[in-house]
Amino acid sequence: MDFEFKRVQDFTERSAEEISAIGTGTDRVSVARRQIVTNDGNEETQGFAYSQCPRCKYPALIVYKSTRKDHLAIKSMTLDEDVGILHGRTSQLTVSALYPASKTIEQDPFWPDGIRRKFADAQKMLAQDISPSIILTTCGTLLELALKELDPNDSSSSLYKRIEKLHGAGVITSPIKDWAHDLRVDRNDAVHNGEGDKDSAAEYVEFLKMFFSMVFSLPKRIDEKRSAANATF
Repeated sequence: MDFEFKRVQDFTERSAEEISAIGTGTDRVSVARRQIVTNDGNEETQGFAYSQCPRCKYPALIVYKSTRKDHLAIKSMTLDEDVGILHGRTSQLTVSALYPASKTIEQDPFWPDGIRRKFADAQKMLAQDISPSIILTTCGTLLELALKELDPNDSSSSLYKRIEKLHGAGVITSPIKDWAHDLRVDRNDAVHNGEGDKDSAAEYVEFLKMFFSMVFSLPKRIDEKRSAANATF
């Protein structure tokens, strides 16, 4: 994950007693002295940075930990206009807080592994304002992967036929079938014409979350509940 740092500053956590001392002016010198670093630069320190997401340009405040040496290097690079904006990497620092907080990626352990990973990608792309046509393409791929999981013996290469077959077998309901066909059509427009809008992309991400919970999670949770009930007899 990249962070586009605009400005970097030192950050020192203080106890309630130290904050009180600063507020009353009784011990400002001794508190300030604790921020002076006299080691070789490898001691862990904290800093914070005003930043922007390099993709969606949304502003953020990042609190991080790094060695003192790396912190000072990051700070000097962002102050040098000739160097430009720094893109931080996990090898340079560890993020301890991010404001506003990043959105939680929703997943379920009952979903197949491949679907979990790709659905996480779709949610991240939506949060980062990636092109809706790319998100719609990913959603269409997720739908196809899910239908193959539900009927692995179906050799049909047509998504339309897979949807119809599962509906005919009673695996998916009529409303789900209609949603799936809408996604199929919109995915094709996104792939071939680069079309799509953010609202539709967000709708399909929510649809897939509901769909996966219905076809993968619910049956397994029901089985677990029945097994637990049978074990008590």
